[in-house]
Amino acid sequence: MEGRPSLYPQAYARWRRDPEGFWAEAAREIDWYEAPKRVFDPAAGTYGRWFADGVCNTCWNAVDRHVIGGRATQSAIVYDSPLAGTRRVIAYDRLWTEVQILAAVLRDFGVGKGDRVILYMPMVPEAVFGCSPARASGRCIRWCSAPLRRASLQRGSTMPSPSSFSLQAAASSPAG
Repeated sequence: MEGRPSLYPQAYARWRRDPEGFWAEAAREIDWYEAPKRVFDPAAGTYGRWFADGVCNTCWNAVDRHVIGGRATQSAIVYDSPLAGTRRVIAYDRLWTEVQILAAVLRDFGVGKGDRVILYMPMVPEAVFGCSPARASGRCIRWCSAPLRRASLQRGSTMPSPSSFSLQAAASSPAG
């Protein structure tokens, strides 16, 4: 199988020379409600903040625009778990459908903009299905896989409580 050479070395060199210019160029590929006026604000927090004054919908950029743009049948997620012996490929149209279904479920439960939703799921594609509809409607997401949650509790940290309710979802794992 003959492949194309990687463009990574050139992209990395470009980023090293001019980080703000590199990310400003990348940001032009995103659909914004309000495009950022400033690429990086070093005074915003301990580590600064990228695109602090920009507003976009991450679900639209990650899912919807690809379906509408003619990429519906292309792979959106490739899940390959040697541990579970599972490989799944999910196209953008299937991802979009799953996101819409879960968004409707959240709406039916009365979850609205500004509400917090906690997803406690294993590291499976369904976790992406869960994060996307909540972000699409302005809900705050906290996703945690079982191993990450255990490690968090061992360090003594806690997760914030949802302000309205908790939707518990379970994805079955081929490993049991």
